[in-house]
Amino acid sequence: MKNDWDFLSIYTITDKLFNSDSKIEFIVRSRNPSIPYTNLTVFNEDGVEIFEFELVDDFKLIKTPENTFKLITTGFYNNNKLDYKVYSLSGTLDASQETLLNKNIIQYPNPTSKTCI
Repeated sequence: MKNDWDFLSIYTITDKLFNSDSKIEFIVRSRNPSIPYTNLTVFNEDGVEIFEFELVDDFKLIKTPENTFKLITTGFYNNNKLDYKVYSLSGTLDASQETLLNKNIIQYPNPTSKTCI
């Protein structure tokens, strides 16, 4: 993470999604207070930077029908126009990691025993 950037959060903790070694890897979202965008940086458990996605507003991890993974980022790259970038990820997830990443925490509507008329 760059020195003048603030830590915001950690996402996508895996062990073989971004590379093939067995070290834990994770995405850190950071922000420079002087610009409105964030960076995503993939680190391994030793703090070694694997990759940096610069000027990202949001991202989604997608599993394709071919059982490969893509990381799609959105950001304002070209003259403040929304831009999408798609990255193919070389790694895999084991079944428990995939289940964890696919869980929905918020589920609605909230079931009720009352009937609406």
